Amino acid sequence: MVGKDAEWSGIIRAGAKMVNAVAKQRRPEITVICGGSFGAGNYAMCAKPTNPRFMFAWPTARFAVMSGDAAASTSFEIN
Repeated sequence: MVGKDAEWSGIIRAGAKMVNAVAKQRRPEITVICGGSFGAGNYAMCAKPTNPRFMFAWPTARFAVMSGDAAASTSFEIN
């Protein structure tokens, strides 16, 4: 969710609590990426920065800091 309403509802605080809980857990983490995994969702859901014990990806999976479309719209003004 993006926008002023989501920010006012406290989504950033809730997301921060989730990232904190995932980072402090003491169980083996197993990550399976089936589709696309980008941005904060990638970080929060046991991605590479949290050092999962096993990380599996479907052959068609994609994961990065941001998607190609997001990078293109950030780099170039698209009308």
